[in-house]
Amino acid sequence: MDSVLSRPGIEFTNVRLETTNNALKVTLSPSAGGRYARQIRAYLKRSEARGSLRFVFPGKVLSSDFPETEGNATGFSFDAKSDESLDALMKLQEKPVVILAEAGELKLAEPLESRQLMRSRHALAGSNEDLPLTDAGPGFVAEALGLTIRSVYLFPEGEKSLDDSLAFVDERAGVTVNAKVFAPKGRIVLSAMNAKVLSAKDDKGREISKSESDDDEESYSYYYFSGSEPGNSTRIALQLPLPEFDAQAIDELNGEVIAVTASGWKEITIPNVQSVSTNEVDLSEILPGAKLVVKKTTSQERRIQAQVQLTGPEAISRLDLKLVLPGNAEAHSYSSNRGSSMRSDTSTRTVDVQVYTYGMDEAPPGAANLVVRYPQDLKRERVRFVLNGLDLL
Repeated sequence: MDSVLSRPGIEFTNVRLETTNNALKVTLSPSAGGRYARQIRAYLKRSEARGSLRFVFPGKVLSSDFPETEGNATGFSFDAKSDESLDALMKLQEKPVVILAEAGELKLAEPLESRQLMRSRHALAGSNEDLPLTDAGPGFVAEALGLTIRSVYLFPEGEKSLDDSLAFVDERAGVTVNAKVFAPKGRIVLSAMNAKVLSAKDDKGREISKSESDDDEESYSYYYFSGSEPGNSTRIALQLPLPEFDAQAIDELNGEVIAVTASGWKEITIPNVQSVSTNEVDLSEILPGAKLVVKKTTSQERRIQAQVQLTGPEAISRLDLKLVLPGNAEAHSYSSNRGSSMRSDTSTRTVDVQVYTYGMDEAPPGAANLVVRYPQDLKRERVRFVLNGLDLL
């Protein structure tokens, strides 16, 4: 999970807010494992860094795990010249930091967590995380495409001369295995995420250990975007530490990826999108409760663009939009989200859709049709696979 709050020497991956007994409780969760603690401490010591972090609340701070509190503010400061100051800074990464402050008129109906809000944002962007996760059935196949080996050599005394950008260079050494995952016959791959290595052995039967952060971090990688037609396969990348120096191959790699697939699309076509104006279009034919409004359209040389607003259930995040120019098979369309929000049970999503033409001096006004489609028979599955005989030489 990426950090949501960081300063030199300290990193928090989740912030939880809740109100209880007229007090606002803030819980800051540090990054799991403190995987960079040793390197960070050494770097801060060498650079003689100084820094501070302050939280200011509307009401008085009642209690805080931070070492410095005054009135409605709490936080910490450090001076890397002092070992005592650095030790205190590192201790803040050992357990969650809890702050209690007067809530005043603030009342939260339920706790808010940055991790959940970030996941909700991904869901609104089409991550499909609300789908039930099941173990994959038969038919998935994985094949290796290639690998990249990254080795780092430091000359004697060289570490002392590393600049800021290379402060944690030893964390970059490792192996990246690129692979392709194929869906069962009759399915198309919409996205793949959280690809990871479960276990691996070299050609001498030795285990290639995972990094300590593998089980704690989540990655969000979406391989299908409008304008790039999904097929029955997608590419993934798997990360491994460096094998032993005399290893000649990765004999066996057991991996896992979360794949979202569909059996096809149900679609509706809105002809001559420029003439639709602000009239509301009912999309219930493909997604009950969904509606569409074309906010504006623009035509430029070789390009037509439409700004579209979608409203309806949360599933509008899965609607795919593209512009089509009849008679021009070479035209290329893509879309991008301008923003998403949810209020009560209604989601709102604003999308920019564009189409580029080729071999034409100017995109003909009124020639663009808007195609809106929704994936059918969605499945979110945990796919496990084995790759063999990956040559390291």
